[in-house]
Amino acid sequence: AKAYGCENWRDIDGGCKITIWKNTWGHDVTADEATAMFQGEEIGPVEITLKSGMKKRAKMKYDASINKCVLDFAHIRSKIFVHINNKIKPCL
Repeated sequence: AKAYGCENWRDIDGGCKITIWKNTWGHDVTADEATAMFQGEEIGPVEITLKSGMKKRAKMKYDASINKCVLDFAHIRSKIFVHINNKIKPCL
């Protein structure tokens, strides 16, 4: 199977339509991660690949209202590094 979801996905069986693709945003979602997201938890941060090909780190969660995984970049703070006395220091 290419996705995690309900066993009763057929309309005749009740039509459960929740789905998490095993490869979401370039991240190979594990069964444990899918279970956590179906239970409303957030996973990560995980490495994802944007459409541009750029790799980023983001938290991921399942949004049942749109039946998709959504990304959260809010936890990531950009760090700017400066050279002080020939040592690299992060500026937050």
